[in-house]
Amino acid sequence: KELESTVSERLPEAFLIFSGVAEKRFQTVLNELRPAAPHLIKAVVTQHNRCWKVSELFEELCRERESLGVHQK
Repeated sequence: KELESTVSERLPEAFLIFSGVAEKRFQTVLNELRPAAPHLIKAVVTQHNRCWKVSELFEELCRERESLGVHQK
């Protein structure tokens, strides 16, 4: 719990991190989430980012969102 509260204090919004989810299940989850939470940031653990801190991953996702103009409010 202490780690969760420390991380959430630094992150300005919630996001999901997926790891080890089969492609078919992953697509099903995404399809269900889109209508309910269209602006929710989502990430998949990859070989490239698996050692990153949560805050680093979040910052990278925000940079990507900004550069691509995705989900701009």
